[in-house]
Amino acid sequence: MLGQRMMMGAGAGDPSFLGDLIAAGIGGSNLHHCLDAGALASAPSGGQKWDDLTANAINFDAGFDETSETQDPPLNGTPGGLSATEYWSLDGADHFTKDSVNDAFLNALHHNNSKFAWADWVYVPASFPDTMLWSTGNAPSGREGAYSGFSGTSKQAIEIHSASATAFNKFGDTAIKVNAWNFCAAALDEAGGAVSFMYLGNADGNGYNPASAANTWDGAFTSPGTLDGSILQLGTRRNMDQELPATSRMGFHAMWNGGTLPTKTQFDTFYNSSKTRWGL
Repeated sequence: MLGQRMMMGAGAGDPSFLGDLIAAGIGGSNLHHCLDAGALASAPSGGQKWDDLTANAINFDAGFDETSETQDPPLNGTPGGLSATEYWSLDGADHFTKDSVNDAFLNALHHNNSKFAWADWVYVPASFPDTMLWSTGNAPSGREGAYSGFSGTSKQAIEIHSASATAFNKFGDTAIKVNAWNFCAAALDEAGGAVSFMYLGNADGNGYNPASAANTWDGAFTSPGTLDGSILQLGTRRNMDQELPATSRMGFHAMWNGGTLPTKTQFDTFYNSSKTRWGL
């Protein structure tokens, strides 16, 4: 089967994306959560949950909660199949919501001295408006929080909001590949100087996605927020704003909390092992 993972080469024989993170050296104690649409422990039968493969139990409900809703993304493929056919399908009104209140880390992504990283495997259609991969901010007003997604020109984006003001934003120079799987990742250190970066991998290649021609850049926020962020959602911004468009797919999502963040080289290693899931 195209993209079928073999039970070898991943950390401790684990064929899931968590195993790939461990093998790349970025599956340690600061891995906040890891979601894998192809792993049975993460996306079980029933389609109402996308569960964390780490011991932190940062789990997500399809839609707004565990009940059946029109906002629930359906799980494609066979639960636990670990192949190219296992992913969440989104229709432009679907998303995921963390199943409990945010912890202190998620509430403070937009605060002073914030330090975190994230990564997603996502498939997007040929045309789409500004859209979100994940968000801890409200819409359309009172938007204090952090967001990552894509601009209307298909560029990777990260934005930090303090109340209704933009405290930080950055856009990748290279557009993602449409009608294709993309590995989109970034590391952001608000107080670290010129060390933050975006990463992009797809069938065209992989590596830094420069912003204004710079591989790494200063992630300092202007007037950082102080309020708690909204509950973490995937594929949308709060109140169903800027949702991933119809025919999008989500296969993987992870975040890291402070400590030693993933490096470009470690994302290279993870990309090169995980891309085989999608036949790349």
